[in-house]
Amino acid sequence: MRTIYRRRLFLITLLLAAAAALAFRIAFYAFGLRHVPFSTDEAWPALMGLNVLKGSFPVFYWGQNYMGAQQAYFDAAVFLLLGATALAARIYPLFFSILYVAAAGLLARRIYGRRAALVTVILLAAPVPYLAMAGALSVPPEYLPLTAMGTLALWLLAGAAIKPSPKIALSEWRVFWALGLLLGFMFWLHIVAASYVATAILFIFLRDRLFFLRGPFWLAAAAFALGGLPFWLFNLTHGFATFADMAGNCSWQRSLELCKAFFGMTLHFMAGTKIMLYGDSAHYLSLPSFAGLALGTLLCALAAVAVLTRLRGMLRWLRPRPFMGDGTAILLVLALCVIFLFCRSERSAWHNARLALPLMSALPLLFACGLTKVWKWNRYLFAILLIFIIGAQAWGNFLLCRAWGNPDTVGRTLDLPDTRPLHSFLGERGITRAYAHYWISYRITFEARERLVCAEPFNERFPGRPAQYLDEVHAATNIAFITHPILSFIPDIEKQLDMIGGHYCKSAAGDFTVYHGFVPPYKKGGDPAGVTKLRELERARWRLSSSLGSNTLEKARDGDPATGWTTGAPQQGGQWIEIDLGGLETICKIRFDTPGVECDAPNGYRVEASSDGMEWHAVYETGPVAAGFFWENDQPWMYVGNSFYTAAFAPLNARRIRVTLTMGHPRFWWTIRELRVFGPGEE
Repeated sequence: MRTIYRRRLFLITLLLAAAAALAFRIAFYAFGLRHVPFSTDEAWPALMGLNVLKGSFPVFYWGQNYMGAQQAYFDAAVFLLLGATALAARIYPLFFSILYVAAAGLLARRIYGRRAALVTVILLAAPVPYLAMAGALSVPPEYLPLTAMGTLALWLLAGAAIKPSPKIALSEWRVFWALGLLLGFMFWLHIVAASYVATAILFIFLRDRLFFLRGPFWLAAAAFALGGLPFWLFNLTHGFATFADMAGNCSWQRSLELCKAFFGMTLHFMAGTKIMLYGDSAHYLSLPSFAGLALGTLLCALAAVAVLTRLRGMLRWLRPRPFMGDGTAILLVLALCVIFLFCRSERSAWHNARLALPLMSALPLLFACGLTKVWKWNRYLFAILLIFIIGAQAWGNFLLCRAWGNPDTVGRTLDLPDTRPLHSFLGERGITRAYAHYWISYRITFEARERLVCAEPFNERFPGRPAQYLDEVHAATNIAFITHPILSFIPDIEKQLDMIGGHYCKSAAGDFTVYHGFVPPYKKGGDPAGVTKLRELERARWRLSSSLGSNTLEKARDGDPATGWTTGAPQQGGQWIEIDLGGLETICKIRFDTPGVECDAPNGYRVEASSDGMEWHAVYETGPVAAGFFWENDQPWMYVGNSFYTAAFAPLNARRIRVTLTMGHPRFWWTIRELRVFGPGEE
């Protein structure tokens, strides 16, 4: 009778803890929806989801060769049911936050028993603030889903590795197949899953030294390839680009510095003694010193208790024929793999807590194991310690909510300003295409459901790769540049715009400044509507001359973008190239193509024109091309990300054009692949 009563009490307590965990996550999700605007990190996969509905099938995040696009497909399905909203897009992290609690409870049950499972669920009911944030917002993206699925993978691994028989039997094929499939899917999601893969291989080996001769292992290997099939197909056809992107290691000296940073700062976010305000930003809060020190000391002690009391069982893994090795070893090996990868990755820094998030597959379970040992020694002490930990985590979550509830903190500290005035301003003026800093461009685009498309002028986050939506904005006729006091993609934007001539308007929209109504210097009437038609001049009658590289001059007009004129020496002020058009022509624009030699653009140049070769007039002058704008398609373009630049000016009659460098560069030559001149076309 007493046993039945205990079982019922246990079940009721477990259900209450699970209900509390669910209620907390839904409440935190709702609080985040109300107080924390959608960000570009969240908008990126959400926009990919919208494109999935249009027939797109991405493998990875846009502009990347890693981080699988699973969220895009998840969001697409949710959008069909609920519409494309922030509420719908944030269901993804909420779902995996709930899955993570269930997986952690199952893993604790398998390794330590039902009491530890209950304590684990209680500890995770109101988790450390970093976990709470990752479950309410899709930042950092994909790492909580990876941790949730990784915890499930450890549950499968514990079932496969902790066996009385040291030999893998054919009848175990189901669990090996499921483990391989899940790990393969995770490896596509993010290569950080290597920590889980390495842990699985090690413990399968420790159980059966001849595992490679067993059928279930090869079935798991095939399932691994199947689970990550898009990953492998992409890499086989793209020269294993994912590994080139992600496999970079730092020096051992840097690794030592990262190790100190990990234990000195990063680990504190996983323990809850420090509270990251958003994603992996450098902005954080801390628990009061006494509370943080007490919590950190207690958690270390609990982990030590778990390890020391299970040490004999862990040592069984080292026997030639291990018998039911302790699962604590699985958690410790995973933790060591995560720490090793963090300290060796060239992408790591103290605030990149996302890379340490897989630790949460192990830490809560170790703490729960330690607490269950305390339960056996003294139940009152157990209750005091559990209440203290839950209270400290609740305190941290309160501090996080208080920060999120402060509009100034969210708008300025976290760089998530209110965009409603901006949308209103652009809508009133019929502007549907714009440029902005990457941190707000994708956010604005999703908020408008792509009715307003905002692109980065160049790929700031992943230099050298195409920027999403850029071609669409380049082709538009009524565009705007959006800047923000903190989120500016170019310094001194007004100075740069003034240097290329023409006209524009400047307006304020909330915290944003909008530059719009662009009119190039060659456009008649100053009307921004429509695109000016230009006529390219024939080059057959041209005669070219230059201060250097005269033997390559003809290559600047041979129509071959692989050849061109070059100084053959670093840029120096005073170097020049001159065009004799062969007769008097009306001109308004010069285009300089630089495919493959983008670094050889001028560090500053001046354009002069003459009708007789005797009297010259300056018609255009600008500074470093790489840092500024030029006119194309009647709008300012940036040279970064392009392979040409232009000089535009009011129409004039000239026979000769001279381009002269006004500044030098100690390293780069001056190279022009193709030289083209334009005049006004027919209206």
